Amino acid sequence: MESEKVSISLITGFLGSGKTTVINHLLTTPAMAKTVVLVNEFGQISIDGDLIRRSDDTVIELKNGCVCCSLNDDLGTTLHQFIEQRRSGELPAFEKVLIETTGLANAGPVVQVILSDPLVRDDYRLGKVITAVDTVHGVTNLNIHAESVEQVAIADRLILTKLDRQETEKERAQVDELRARLAKLNPSAPILEADRGRVNAHILFAEDPGEELVRYTDPSIWAADRHDHDHSDGHGHAHAHPPAPPQGDGGSTVGFQTHRHDHHIKSFCIVRDEPVALDALQRFWAELADDAGLNLLRVKGLVNVCERPDTPAVVQGVRQSFDDVEWLPAWPSDDRTTRLVFIGWMLDEGLVRQLLGETRP
Repeated sequence: MESEKVSISLITGFLGSGKTTVINHLLTTPAMAKTVVLVNEFGQISIDGDLIRRSDDTVIELKNGCVCCSLNDDLGTTLHQFIEQRRSGELPAFEKVLIETTGLANAGPVVQVILSDPLVRDDYRLGKVITAVDTVHGVTNLNIHAESVEQVAIADRLILTKLDRQETEKERAQVDELRARLAKLNPSAPILEADRGRVNAHILFAEDPGEELVRYTDPSIWAADRHDHDHSDGHGHAHAHPPAPPQGDGGSTVGFQTHRHDHHIKSFCIVRDEPVALDALQRFWAELADDAGLNLLRVKGLVNVCERPDTPAVVQGVRQSFDDVEWLPAWPSDDRTTRLVFIGWMLDEGLVRQLLGETRP
């Protein structure tokens, strides 16, 4: 069962973004109990000696039930070994995994292991992709480093760090600029604030796919013009859809193109009134992986499947890898439209619409 799989979340962020400080705080919280934390270097994580229960060369076990392990090159094998060690009693009965990526890396390859590696996908599922963004150098990093842009674009959660250093009016204005930049790059990711590394862990890792996807795929956040209009869904009631983008798109897709240095990142949401057949959905994922390829950074959404109209499908993917479909027990609201969010490098919205069977008037 999907619900029995261990949730894996990732925390990423560019060099100096404050990931280590955030992890240090998380290690002290009850929310991290029964969690395995994979970090790149133990020396970079300052763990209070009072928290340590047992340690050896590769594992540090904390009194709150959290286990820290050194991240090696073979992630798939490591994660599989964790399951075997949990079954044998060598590791506590952990329920979550948190992986820290290096500052110069993006989360894509790690997510692909979770979604595609046969040693991993039967026992684990993708949780949250979390990106820490430094308010001191965040704008500069986005201007210079493509890795920083991708780390933001792929995230489910964004954490603003080093806010305590923003004292002058100019510095606070730069934080406002950074917030606006992040919202354009990834409209669906909530922006949280870390107080010297302290962040609400429950909000950070909260998992209610139905509620979250309803919010993340709300078409209004993808529209430059927020003046909505009523659009009949063909089932006896109306719902709000934003107006068509300036390029003349008269369908139910809302396109949003980021600008400035980030203009190569394309984000858009497809809202589809008609249900999708399960075989057509599976064919869509296969064709999307072939045609969009590595340009597709992230896709997630709710799908109304013809064969299961009362239980919506939760779908998500990264690059050319897609998670197994998860079925919600019921629709989170009266809105039963299919809503899919796509984020990618120079992603061809017209091609994606065509693959899903959408056509432009």
